[in-house]
Amino acid sequence: MDAIDETELTEKNGASARHESLIRRFDVLELKWPEIIRFSALFSLALVVLAGRIDIGRVLPLEGAIGELEWSVVFLAVALVLTSWLWRTDRARFPTEPGSWLVLGGFAMLMATVLAADLIADRQPALGYLFDLARMALLLFLLAMLLESRRDIVFFSAVCLMIGASVGLLEYILWNYNRIYLITQISLSRILVFSMACGMFMFLYKGSKLALFSVFAISTFLLSGSLKVSLLSISALVFVLVLAMVAKREFAALTAVLIALGAGWTVSLMTGDFQNIANRVAVVSSGGQNAAFALPPPPVSESADSEQDVTARGLCVDVHAPDLCINPHVVVPDTTERLRMWIYGFRLLNTSPWLGVGANGYDLDLVYYYRQPVLFNYSYPHNVLLGTAVSHGVPHLAAFGIVLLSALALLLTAVGRTTATVAFLAGAGGIFIASMTGGDLYDARYIFVFAIMAGALFAIEVKGQSEPDLRN
Repeated sequence: MDAIDETELTEKNGASARHESLIRRFDVLELKWPEIIRFSALFSLALVVLAGRIDIGRVLPLEGAIGELEWSVVFLAVALVLTSWLWRTDRARFPTEPGSWLVLGGFAMLMATVLAADLIADRQPALGYLFDLARMALLLFLLAMLLESRRDIVFFSAVCLMIGASVGLLEYILWNYNRIYLITQISLSRILVFSMACGMFMFLYKGSKLALFSVFAISTFLLSGSLKVSLLSISALVFVLVLAMVAKREFAALTAVLIALGAGWTVSLMTGDFQNIANRVAVVSSGGQNAAFALPPPPVSESADSEQDVTARGLCVDVHAPDLCINPHVVVPDTTERLRMWIYGFRLLNTSPWLGVGANGYDLDLVYYYRQPVLFNYSYPHNVLLGTAVSHGVPHLAAFGIVLLSALALLLTAVGRTTATVAFLAGAGGIFIASMTGGDLYDARYIFVFAIMAGALFAIEVKGQSEPDLRN
């Protein structure tokens, strides 16, 4: 009789636990207005992070000041209004995590060194550059205010993952079947690296195999189209994730990653993108000797009388920068493009190491020959460290270094607390690699977003405000 009573009691307790679980899940679906507004603000900030410098005119047929307005500014304004309402109703508080304030304080140092350099050099203040720094600081501040629970971080990561996956698939389809670029290849690589890091976080936290498979299947399409920045940064993410899976004995997930990568490479081979990779490998492995294999030089007669050719010849005889010229009879691999930018950047830095040349002081023309000469202008050296130093001098670079080290310290501290933040550290490393060859200070904002997310998760873990881990 006692055994029967004990069995009935166990069944009742199990049914009660299942009932409470259903109630908790139902409560999650029935969100109150404050939660809806919080998630709306986080969704807006995710759009700010991924929108970059895309202006309204590129999407909607609008002209003038409205058409030139960037989407990130619009989304940031929406997030500011929603977060202000939450703060006034005592549903959002100023961040108290010291590491977050250290990162935010670094941006004040960056703006101070910009103003000081422009004032001492007696040049026009770099208002656009200051505006970029200010909106980055505001983005980080609002993100630190809104991330109050693990659910907030998971939601933000999921939104970034879904947007990145959608953009990656759409870009792949448009380019391979219609030869249309939705966004630039460099912008796509940054978006996918950020989305992949968020997918890694969701896997390491909740073990989401579907998210993991989707992210790596899509990211492989990016690998099929470029062997430069994206390959380096995404490979760093793959390497860190594989180590994490081996350490946690997630061999089923590791198999899924390998299948996804193999499927992506197979699709790339079938659609012809593999030839692009082969061309670049041949160029790099031969030290540029097989450059014509990737891009055959045009006959001289096709470009001898063109207006651009006259400009090209003028650049070639420039006594100040003779080695920055591209000879019209020699096709060089695209990797030398960055080297020429960096050479020019170091020359400018040597002319004014302490004050820099200003935000608009970097101005380089390079000529490329493919059927006809094409002139490209570059306004920054495509290296975040060199570009920071060239624009406003070594003190400005030192301030940027302090912010980077603060973000790194915050990431490492959080990693020591929870292994899920390994994804944030890997993502920051991938973005940093990308910023060494193709980005300015604005594009490097991803690094600091990862640091704020890791710092918020660390604070949540310490305070014991986290929700139960679904893997247990």
